[in-house]
Amino acid sequence: HDLYKMNALRLVPIIIEPQYLIQSERFIKQAITDKESAVSNAALVAGAQLYPTNAEFVKKWTNEIQEKLTSKSPATHYHALILMRDIKKNDKNAFLKILVKLTKEGASND
Repeated sequence: HDLYKMNALRLVPIIIEPQYLIQSERFIKQAITDKESAVSNAALVAGAQLYPTNAEFVKKWTNEIQEKLTSKSPATHYHALILMRDIKKNDKNAFLKILVKLTKEGASND
C-alpha cells in the first residue's frame, strides 16, 4: 500500500496540471505527515519539485513540513529542510532561526 503511495507522489509533479493541484492538496498533506518515512520523503520531494512553479500552493504546507524537521529519519529530515529552505529563501532570518533551533535540539540530544 505504501509503495503505491510513494510512486503516486513521485508522479504528481510530472502529470498533474496546476489547476488540479487544489484537489490533491489534502492527499499530499497527509502523505507529508505519514508515519512511514518513505511516503513522507516522496511527498516532500514532490513538494520541492512543485515549488518552482506553484510556490504559493506549497507554502500552505509549512506546518506539516516543520513537523518533519524533527523526524528521526535522516532522509526525511533532509528533504524537509531543503523544502523549508526553498520556502524561506526570501526570509533569511526565518530560515536561520530554524537552523539554530535544529542545531540546539541536535546538541541537546547528544
